[in-house]
Amino acid sequence: MSTPSDALDPSLRELVELFAGPLATVSFPGVDGRRLGTLAAQVEADTAELARLDAAAAALRQRLSDARDDLLQRAQRALAYARVYADGEGPPELAAQLDAVVLPRTRSQRPAPAVATTAATAEPAAPRKRGRPRKEPQPTTLFAAAGPAATVAAAPVVS
Repeated sequence: MSTPSDALDPSLRELVELFAGPLATVSFPGVDGRRLGTLAAQVEADTAELARLDAAAAALRQRLSDARDDLLQRAQRALAYARVYADGEGPPELAAQLDAVVLPRTRSQRPAPAVATTAATAEPAAPRKRGRPRKEPQPTTLFAAAGPAATVAAAPVVS
């Protein structure tokens, strides 16, 4: 969000100040210090008004969200009471009508993300690593030991 102090680019502010100071007596067609100052002041005023309106809109969005949540909670309570009433004392068609009503969930009722568990225990499993599995390290010797000849060569020589 902008404030009046940063509404003008520093180079624009510098030029306006030049036309208010050393160039105050200079006038070009449609451009002079007074006109630039007036336009700069208008930009700053509009920036301040926009910041005020943005803050008011954010507050109104929050108030609307709170009112919707309150209405939804009360509507869910009213639906639950109405269903109990319809089951006990109300006409049968009222129960059918109430069963057709499906209210959205509130923010607090949204299901939490599922956690994977191992089959053997009820402990949460470690999350899988992303990407390709690492390659197994390759032997660094020039001749890898393999087969029966390698075991003979690796045995100590007795003299």
